[in-house]
Amino acid sequence: MLAHIKLLNAEGLFTSSEILCTYYLSGNVHPSSESLLMMADALYGKEEYPKALGYYKKCLSNFSTRIGGPKNQITPFEIEVRYKTALCLIKVRDDRNALSTLESIPPAQRSLGIHFFAFLFFFMLFILPSSF
Repeated sequence: MLAHIKLLNAEGLFTSSEILCTYYLSGNVHPSSESLLMMADALYGKEEYPKALGYYKKCLSNFSTRIGGPKNQITPFEIEVRYKTALCLIKVRDDRNALSTLESIPPAQRSLGIHFFAFLFFFMLFILPSSF
């Protein structure tokens, strides 16, 4: 079922994806991070940013309960979730938390795009307003 939800999100059928995700999540006591991310992506696509943010945060809380592994190393999936959470925080105008979420990605694991986005966002948030 998760493959179908992923396909619906990729095709931009966010309402259908949300309905299928709701059905899938209702049957799971402990939903997986992947299913929470798909629900968040569907809501983000529907521009329901506060709801999407709630699911992104639930997904991130699954990572915080993880035991073991180096502290400075996170999975590519977790990087994706943190990046999408930051984008959602920007949409709800929580700029400082968005920046701190981007900065929570270890620098050695950031892609060039994330580095550039974080720099540009920092510049727009702190440098640009003081120049006027």
